[in-house]
Amino acid sequence: KGKNHPKWRFQYTDWTGYRRSATGFTSKPETKKLANRIESEHDEIRKGLRPPPHSWKKHQTRPIDDVITDISIGVSLKVGVGETRGKDHARVKRLYLNWWKEQLGLETLADLEGILSNVEAVLQELQGAGRAGKTLQNTAETLKSFCRRCVKWGFLEKDPLSDFVSFDTTPKTIRRAMTS
Repeated sequence: KGKNHPKWRFQYTDWTGYRRSATGFTSKPETKKLANRIESEHDEIRKGLRPPPHSWKKHQTRPIDDVITDISIGVSLKVGVGETRGKDHARVKRLYLNWWKEQLGLETLADLEGILSNVEAVLQELQGAGRAGKTLQNTAETLKSFCRRCVKWGFLEKDPLSDFVSFDTTPKTIRRAMTS
């Protein structure tokens, strides 16, 4: 049925026990070597001689916009009866995440590694512009919750903002009590 594929294909059993297919080289001996190497690696993982691959590694090159969309959809699906958050909450979180993306120059999930110093620099700049501690804390909380959710869903190995220190959220001005 038509032309032969220019490269050899092979099958192997992966470390979870599923049968997988892969494409090798145009040379049959090279493809056999590759197939034997891949199958032996998966055998070692199955036997406990090698650690299993981490799920977060395959998400490193994922565009940050896709992850923001996925997480925004996940958050909006969780909003149900009795919850105080709604569509406005998800919309505001998405706006803040896009703002953070622009401020930090984030393109992929791998760009989130080691961003703590950059986040603190951006927040210090906002503090210098006169923003209150509560505003800064709310701004940072959006990115912190995004990173925590990425860890929970297996997109990141660890939370890059786990060592973030909270701001003092005491009000700058005390407002009087409302009159009757």
